[in-house]
Parts: sequence; C-alpha cells; structure tokens
Amino acid sequence: MKEVLSLISINLESIEREGRLFNEQFNKYSYLWLEDPTKTFEKFLVENDPAEDEFLKEEAAKEEDQKTDISQKENPLLKGVKAKIPFLDLFDEKIT
Repeated sequence: MKEVLSLISINLESIEREGRLFNEQFNKYSYLWLEDPTKTFEKFLVENDPAEDEFLKEEAAKEEDQKTDISQKENPLLKGVKAKIPFLDLFDEKIT
C-alpha cells in the first residue's frame, strides 16, 4: 500500500512540475490578461504621438482636418469630433 501511495505521490509531483513549466511559457504574454487593453491602448496613443516634430505635426493636423471635414459631411453627428490615429508602423511594432 505504501508503494502505491509513493507512486501516486511521485506521479502527482511530476504532473505538477510539468504543469508549472507549461504555464511558465505563457508568462511573457501575461499583460494580455493582467492589464486593461483600453488603458494600454490610450497609453500607447499618448506615448506614440505621430506628430513629434513640427513638420509631422503640421502634416498630421492637415490630415486630421481633412478627415474631420469628410466625416462631418458624411455624418453631422461627428461635427467637432477629432480622431487621433497613430502611425501604423508604431502600432505594429508594439503588438508584435
């Protein structure tokens, strides 16, 4: 009987150890379930403002005004709404 209990204990410890090792491989992705995705994206937008220098700032403002004009013509409910869209390259860099 002691031998059977010993074998069960050894097998259980082995299964627990393998389970911990399996879980550890996903720790690098823990931010996906530990952090609020909305807050993380807002932080990304603030930290990666596409208008870092004057030229980019002016170009981004022109593009934003054009998009706003088009959006307001298409949907009057969007009057005065501004969209802040980061460069796609920065977003791709962050998510990969």
